[in-house]
Amino acid sequence: MTADRSLFVRFVNRSRMTLLLSAALTPAAALAHPGHHVVHSVAAGASHPWLGLDHLLAMLLVGVWAARLGGRARWLLPSSFVSAMVLGSMASGAIAMPAFDHLIALSVLLLGAVIAMTRQVNLYAAGAVVALAALFHGHAHGVEAPAGEALSAFTAGFAISTAVLHAMGLALGHALLAYKQEGILKALGAGAALAGALMMAS
Repeated sequence: MTADRSLFVRFVNRSRMTLLLSAALTPAAALAHPGHHVVHSVAAGASHPWLGLDHLLAMLLVGVWAARLGGRARWLLPSSFVSAMVLGSMASGAIAMPAFDHLIALSVLLLGAVIAMTRQVNLYAAGAVVALAALFHGHAHGVEAPAGEALSAFTAGFAISTAVLHAMGLALGHALLAYKQEGILKALGAGAALAGALMMAS
């Protein structure tokens, strides 16, 4: 098997696993919570990260950055984001965070910039940056939860969707690196940084 074919097979296998994860996790979470109201809350939470470009970009970028850093970053960054995001959501009722929309846009700008400009960053510094960004996103999820939803189920839903988006970002980052498309990876980061800047200005 040639090197190119081996890379292609690995990319296909990773993409297949990401799709299977996406397909399997959300229904499993819904079925784990009996009762129509709770199932609806899980579904509402699961859809929330997909409905805002700021959330969507940030969560994909965390996966891409984790792939770019490699090694332990591939699990540390996504797990740090999901954990801190859940904490941010839980604290949203007790802690006021003014202008959190701009902070979320800033997180998109920063994540895009580090992907565009740097390859190696201290692992724990990267984890801290990701966790701080996740607090803003979690706060937004908490305050934007539809009235009357079961908050724990809503939180489980958006945590699952976030993990899926991280996995998709990881797959994309691995594919670009496997095919030595460093230029495209940097351009993706620069484009995301620009999008974050435009969100902040709006």
